Amino acid sequence: MEIRKPKFFCDFCGNEVKPNAKSCPKCGKFFESVRCPRCNKTGKQSEFLAGCPVCGYAFNSSNNNKNETYKKNKNLTGKDSLPWWVFAVLSIIVLGLIYFALYIYR
Repeated sequence: MEIRKPKFFCDFCGNEVKPNAKSCPKCGKFFESVRCPRCNKTGKQSEFLAGCPVCGYAFNSSNNNKNETYKKNKNLTGKDSLPWWVFAVLSIIVLGLIYFALYIYR
């Protein structure tokens, strides 16, 4: 009988990664913690070596499940998006550059 080890996937691009990876080799995103796709328990990688300590989830049965899981859970937190003030500052800078360009080239 084959012993199955848990598989780890990047939450951002869905790529399978090594259990001890610090970042995704495909998208470059750094991993802060491991999150179970079934129950959303988060913790250190060492807690998940035999699967999720809460629900026992260890691996997906197919690649389709993997892709659905990461797409479904991708927007659970706002960590991916930039704060609103970044857009405000960038907008002010762009408007300032436009005004400056129009003023200089009159």
